[in-house]
Formats: sequence, structure tokens, C-alpha cells
Amino acid sequence: MALALKLLYAKHSKQNKGDRGHLTVQKSTIFYRVDMTQTAIAAKRVFICGSALRGQPDNSNLGEAKFIREAKTRPIYRLHSAENGWHPAIYEVAASGVSIPGEVYELTPEQFEKLAAGEPPYMYPSDVVLEDGEVLTAFLYPRELVEKYKWLDISDRGGWAAYKAGS
Repeated sequence: MALALKLLYAKHSKQNKGDRGHLTVQKSTIFYRVDMTQTAIAAKRVFICGSALRGQPDNSNLGEAKFIREAKTRPIYRLHSAENGWHPAIYEVAASGVSIPGEVYELTPEQFEKLAAGEPPYMYPSDVVLEDGEVLTAFLYPRELVEKYKWLDISDRGGWAAYKAGS
């Protein structure tokens, strides 16, 4: 639950622990007080576009997560094969992006923490925009590292599963 809270409130300017079981969050000049002893954190929808897809070797990292549907991002991302094909690396671009195919899953906070803990170094959760406008969480990779190591751009290969099938 701590990871989920940290991610949920990471963009807020200041966090204070209040009384036991409470979290006070300051955003601008407004304070929100959340009673964590009585509030359950809802399931989180996550966009998966790499080695945890159905039929891929890391699908078991999703545990009992609920498959919702297949989906694609808006064409504002690039997809690379990182670390000699060990895992995908996606990042957002201002121009020359592609629509990346993937899957939407619903995860409990515990399932999300497990998934996050199993991600490769440097991958981080961030918002992605699907072609229907829905904003979900996905694991992105720093563009600077992709460019530094000159990892293969597979954006035009039809997604991670299609790339791996053709490798």
C-alpha cells in the first residue's frame, strides 16, 4: 500500500503524516485528509505492452490480475528493444510517434506492487494515453538511456509480441 500511495501522491508538493492512520496532502493551498484505516484503495488499471502480455514469458508477473481488453496507445510513443531484447522500452515523443498495441489489466494495490518490483531497473510507472483517450498507468523507460545505448527501435514492428515472434 505504501508504494501505491507514494505513486498516487508523487506529484503533490508536500506530504505530511498526520495522526496514526491518516495522510495529509497539500496541493497548492488546499489540504486533503484521508483516513487510511477506513478507505480502501481501489483497483488500478494498467496498460501492459511488453513481456507481461498474454503469451509472453513474464505474464505470470501479473498473478491473478483481471484482463480487461486489448488496446492501443495514441501515436505519441516509440518502442525499443532494450538490453538485447530482454525487455521493451517505451517513451513519449512530440513527433514521429506510433500507436503501441497492448492489453489493459485491473490490478489490486498488492498486484501492482508485485509487478513494479519485478520490472527492470530504470523502468518507472507513468501515465499513457490510449487511442480512445483513456489515461492509464504503464511502465516507461527513460529516453536518454535508450538513446545512450542505441537500442534497436522496433516501433514499426507491430508491438512487442509481434517483434518477439519475428526474432
